[in-house]
Amino acid sequence: AIAHLPLDDLLARADYVVCLAIANAQTENLIGKAALARMQKHAFFINLSRGNLVDEVALAAALRAGGIAGAALDVGR
Repeated sequence: AIAHLPLDDLLARADYVVCLAIANAQTENLIGKAALARMQKHAFFINLSRGNLVDEVALAAALRAGGIAGAALDVGR
């Protein structure tokens, strides 16, 4: 079934998180330490959007700590 969820709930439930948001002041570092901490340990994060939506330091820390299973980025800062 398809459901509309708040971002926090989506992050906690998803096996794969694909970021396709636009880049603006509201989406700067949309995926940061708090968002990554909500994700499941077996989840993968994929960013196909703009690089400034992701806090790359927080992402690297989450990967090193095993907070998420993996990530793929096609853009960076």
